[in-house]
Amino acid sequence: MVGTRDPEETISRTEPDRYGNPPFSAWREEHPEVGLGIFAEAAAHGEMVVNATAGVVSLEALERAGEENLNGKVLIDIANPLDFSQGMPPTLSVSNTDSLGEQIQRRFPEVKVVKTLNTMNAYVMVGPAQLAKADHSAFVSGDDMDAKAQVSELLRGFGWTDIIDLGDITTARGTEMLLPVWVRLFGALQEPLFNFKIVRCPGGAKQRILPCARRLLLCVLQAEDAHRSFRVDQGDRPGRHEKQGEGWYKVRRAQERKRRAKRDYGRSRFVCRMWTREPLGAPLLWLVRCLVGGWQRYRSAPGE
Repeated sequence: MVGTRDPEETISRTEPDRYGNPPFSAWREEHPEVGLGIFAEAAAHGEMVVNATAGVVSLEALERAGEENLNGKVLIDIANPLDFSQGMPPTLSVSNTDSLGEQIQRRFPEVKVVKTLNTMNAYVMVGPAQLAKADHSAFVSGDDMDAKAQVSELLRGFGWTDIIDLGDITTARGTEMLLPVWVRLFGALQEPLFNFKIVRCPGGAKQRILPCARRLLLCVLQAEDAHRSFRVDQGDRPGRHEKQGEGWYKVRRAQERKRRAKRDYGRSRFVCRMWTREPLGAPLLWLVRCLVGGWQRYRSAPGE
């Protein structure tokens, strides 16, 4: 069942909406099994309620639906707080520190609000297979885990395969703030059938971090060993030994060790510096150095 402020006015419209979609009366003729009533009737009728009203009037529309008709139900909020008062492109009436989804949850604390499907066109919402064989992303935000599970199951029924649970209802701020990007893309592409796809790292973050940490540990160990060798060989100078016989070869070997140690130390330091520019590089480098320092102190401690 579809709820509206004035059913008679809604059914009497014959002009397309601002986006060029046909009037509701044309759609109703093709789907006569769908009922039409006021907001309160639609809210009382359904086990699951969808807020598809204009974002700037969503709270008013839900007030008309009646808190007693909404309490305990799952409310799928697909609305966006788009403000067209200054013309096109629209701005957001709420953003950064709050969101429409949060405002609805605060006003109706007994309602299980789930924010989803607000980052795409209505045709893509119910037909994701129209784009890239449904290989694109839908986001879910909400405080109630069971409600999000029910909504995710509904989305899978539509054909969605990549459903990302962002967390509690405060994460709706992020998805609502995607709308300015969506509006600009719509203006550039002149086509509403597009969506966002989140591309992940193959194998996940753990498979990336562990090999990187091992390589970093090896670099730090090499740097420490090279630096220790470099300091030990500082005292070997040609002037302190005879320049003939066995002493001369001893000095040459010491100089060669010093040269290799200096080279390895410089390379390892360069690798460590490069690591600090990577994500998590600096914390990992600090952790590895702490571990290496503790291990070296343990080895150098006198036995009991």
